[in-house]
Amino acid sequence: MAYRYFSDSSYLDAAERVMSYMEDSIIGPSDYFSSTLDAFCEDKEASLYTATACYYMALVSEGEKKAHYTRLAKEASAFALSYFIMSGMFRLLPARCWATSG
Repeated sequence: MAYRYFSDSSYLDAAERVMSYMEDSIIGPSDYFSSTLDAFCEDKEASLYTATACYYMALVSEGEKKAHYTRLAKEASAFALSYFIMSGMFRLLPARCWATSG
């Protein structure tokens, strides 16, 4: 959004490079890990940050780029939503289902 606020295309260029990295390294392989203290499990926060970044890029883009960033935002959002849907479903289970053996 700095591109919009400051009317400086260097911010957009930098954001596009970051989005390229995110698409190749995070969104494509669905590798949402390591942004919280527990770096060894999938991370809903990382997918939310990624979806937000893609959303903002879609807002400042036009044409094919806008469609591309919108698609990436949907992919990242789907990951985040799947976590929240699954965690919500666990709350509906009886407490005895949460017990671990051992």
